[in-house]
Amino acid sequence: MTRSKSALLIIVFTAAAMLCLADSSPLINISRSDSSVFITAGRAMLSEKVMYRDIFDHKGLYIFLVNCIAAMIDAKSLIGVWLLETLFMLANAFIVMKIYQQVFAESDNVISSQVLVLCVLFPLVFEGGNLTEEYTLPFQFLSIYLLVKYINSGEVKHSPLIMLIHGINAGIALNFRPNHVLMWVPIALIMSCSLIYNKEYANLIKNFLAGLAGLALGVMPVVIYAIVNGVLYDVIFGTFICNFMYINTSETSFIYRVFNIVFHMRDDYYSCFIIVVSCCDIS
Repeated sequence: MTRSKSALLIIVFTAAAMLCLADSSPLINISRSDSSVFITAGRAMLSEKVMYRDIFDHKGLYIFLVNCIAAMIDAKSLIGVWLLETLFMLANAFIVMKIYQQVFAESDNVISSQVLVLCVLFPLVFEGGNLTEEYTLPFQFLSIYLLVKYINSGEVKHSPLIMLIHGINAGIALNFRPNHVLMWVPIALIMSCSLIYNKEYANLIKNFLAGLAGLALGVMPVVIYAIVNGVLYDVIFGTFICNFMYINTSETSFIYRVFNIVFHMRDDYYSCFIIVVSCCDIS
């Protein structure tokens, strides 16, 4: 199968899967669970309500911003949500295809079959869709692709520009749902250990600073929104403090609660899977 045909198949298959399986699809047209909260908040933002002050939830700002954009497309139906979900899913599928092209360079059949399986499972895994996981995955997959490409290149030094992109991706994921940023911990460890092992200390410092700069850029829109609307503390409380307060209501030990936060990285099913594939490729 040629790559152009594989790409066309991905588009058709992803669109069909989203049409048949996503709750926001015109064929299904329902909202439930957290998705309904995000839709309500997005429409409230469109009507000039300020998030975390006039309406509250404990997720990051970007999930509500996505739903606000969806409401701009159509505030009376879920078609805007479905269109954005489909675009994000297409991005997921194509980046996964690029990852598999790096890992299995000589096998288009493997690439196509793996991507199609992912396309089928995405809507099912995300409980009907419009949840933070599917919106952060393109940024997670992009970082995984860059990691695999770096490993395959055989280069010792790592480009600070690429680390800047990793930082931006992490900053965006952080402001969808804070625990999604955990995926960048193994990436940072892999980079750091490689550079330290090869005594590339100057390159390590440059990458560290570039990563911090990228993280700041990813967070910057949220900071600007918070300052402009006078809700900086509200944003910090809603996104971070409230979640830690929720965790601390448990009677379990502190060590268990910390472990539980880290363990919730399991929400990023495919990111975890491909990180494992990437690490196996190193060995």
